Parts: sequence; C-alpha cells; structure tokens
Amino acid sequence: MTRPQSPRRAHTLAGGEMTPAQFHAVAELIGSRDPARAAARMVLVDGMRPGEAATAAGVSPQSASNAVGRVRRAHESIRAAYSPPERRKGPEATTPLPPRSSPRLRRPCNGARLLLES
Repeated sequence: MTRPQSPRRAHTLAGGEMTPAQFHAVAELIGSRDPARAAARMVLVDGMRPGEAATAAGVSPQSASNAVGRVRRAHESIRAAYSPPERRKGPEATTPLPPRSSPRLRRPCNGARLLLES
C-alpha cells in the first residue's frame, strides 16, 4: 500500500503550479539565472520532481531547490499583493494605514511624507 500524497505534492505531480507566462514574469523580476532557473521552471511549470529537474539542468539538488523556493515565494507575494484584502494573509492584510492627519507623519524638507518610527 502506498502512502497518500499531500495535496501540494499531488498538485505538483499533476502539472505545474504556474503558467509559463507567470514563471517568466516572476523569474525576470527576481533576476533568476540559468541553469537554476531552468530547473525551477521544470518543477514549477512542467511539474517535474526537483531531483530530476536538477539532474536535467545540470545543477545540484540544493541549487534547484533554492531556485524553486525563491520563485515560489516571489509568486506568492505577488499573488497576495493583487488579491482582494479579504483573501490576503499576514499582518499587512489587517493593519490599517494611519490617517493622513496622524501625528506619526511629518513632512521633511523634500516634501515627501514619511512614517516615523515610534
């Protein structure tokens, strides 16, 4: 009897987590480089196992894993930033911005507004 796979692993095996366009955009934004970028693409777009992708790209498994993690974290950050507030996770989703008349805001010489550390 085989052990059931976690939903994340099953999703990865069924196909990629990202579209080719999403991967390209995220990899460009974070400055991912070949060949680790190629290994990350094989995992995140093609659904290949990380060890197989590392071998195919000619990089160490650790390098492939690091590249996958960087792209995955950047992708999740971008998705969170563009998702509706009720679907966001983390403190930035529930922490309101200070009002414009807040005493914590001041106008420095250059006219820009800065949030002062309390």
